Amino acid sequence: MGRNSIITSSRNAVSLFGLAFALASCGGGGGSSSSINRAPQFSSASKVSVAENSTGSFYSAEASDPEGSTVVISIAGGADGPKFSLDGSGALTFVKSPNFDQPTDANHDNIYEVTLSAVDPKGASSTLALQVTVTNEHEGVATSLVANGFGPDAVITARTDKSGLLIASQDGSVSQIDPATDSISAVGNVFQTGETGRILAISHFNKMGVVMIDLDNVGVILRTIPLSDSLATYSSDKLIAGANTENARGALYIGGDGYLYAALGDPNGDNAQNSSSGLGKLFRVQIDPYCGASVGTYCFSAGAIGDGLHAPAGGGGYQQQSFLLDRGTDQQEEVDFYNQAASPLDFGWPYREGTYDRTANPPAAINGPSLTYGYGDDFYSGEGMTGAAYYTGAIASLNDKILMTDQSGKIFDFPASFLSDGTLHSAQEMENRTADFAPDSGTMGNPEAIVLDKSGRIFVLDDQGQLFGTS
Repeated sequence: MGRNSIITSSRNAVSLFGLAFALASCGGGGGSSSSINRAPQFSSASKVSVAENSTGSFYSAEASDPEGSTVVISIAGGADGPKFSLDGSGALTFVKSPNFDQPTDANHDNIYEVTLSAVDPKGASSTLALQVTVTNEHEGVATSLVANGFGPDAVITARTDKSGLLIASQDGSVSQIDPATDSISAVGNVFQTGETGRILAISHFNKMGVVMIDLDNVGVILRTIPLSDSLATYSSDKLIAGANTENARGALYIGGDGYLYAALGDPNGDNAQNSSSGLGKLFRVQIDPYCGASVGTYCFSAGAIGDGLHAPAGGGGYQQQSFLLDRGTDQQEEVDFYNQAASPLDFGWPYREGTYDRTANPPAAINGPSLTYGYGDDFYSGEGMTGAAYYTGAIASLNDKILMTDQSGKIFDFPASFLSDGTLHSAQEMENRTADFAPDSGTMGNPEAIVLDKSGRIFVLDDQGQLFGTS
């Protein structure tokens, strides 16, 4: 074996040295001479970057011995040592291909730490603390600014019958966007003369726009919005909760059975289990344009089918059933999957927050979550859900996944199959796709909502009233 040659041992392997000692005898006086054995030295870098999803070797470990002896290089530890493998040539690889959106390093920052050791035949050794940084690839997600000026806390929905978006600003103005051209047209204003309040959500159902409004001194109502192609030309209201001071969150979404659902929260927890209050309830909504006594009339109804909601943030349909996002307080965010025909249908608030027991003696039957995540700054944590969409489309890395936006600025995804597999999934089973959705120019604020248009484009509305779209 030549001078400064390298032998490496793989992770968890045991290296056996065949030590060859050259014995030198000295003439006269029987004396002997010896030299100090110096430790091998690494010549390879202490930092390296590798793109996510990479396979194969990305780093070559190199070390030499000052005395020219054979050196054995091995993985000696490090916080993320078990994530790597080292072959006989010094080539370092990940045991499992790295995923920037789902890091498995000790502190979830996509910087993996592994310690390499170099040992000579006499046992002298040195170590190298190697940092491996995994870099992001957008994986088919290209995002750009479509429009702005909708103001803080605007709400958005996709049309259910054809390509198109509806956006309602907090001043009541409603705009319609054509995703084919990104052109914007005014629809009207949801507030009537003298009204003030908060617009909680907007949806589209049976060719009508529908908004949820917390009207000052009135309560929470559902109000229809006639559009240019609606079969009726008038607006109608349904009161679902009386006047209150709770500042509840609300959500509107199409469930897996094709009905429109209205979810209204109960921040204080005093009414979610109270059947006489609309706070904390889930409503099934029907708009029937063919039930009226004459052409151009319609029937509009909303009935409570579930309770125990804290702060709904969105939902949708999957496999003929439905999913619902419910924000927590300081413990857990939760994604619930439910059968619309179930009775009772109780989501647990205020007794439960995700899997966390808040108070004793909960209802006997609670519809538990399919996935939860906590609060904080960790890669897999957030500050409060704001929206969700079930994506099926051309972007392979997102296909058949639930996309979720969070008040912290993050965008998560997880396989839609998590909803129905009967397993409680943890935060570290999600992907954090925030970096993938970074726009090609400008800056996206904290996302307020995410929707999927009939054209297949994903749209994200942020807290600054900016609308971004994928292409």
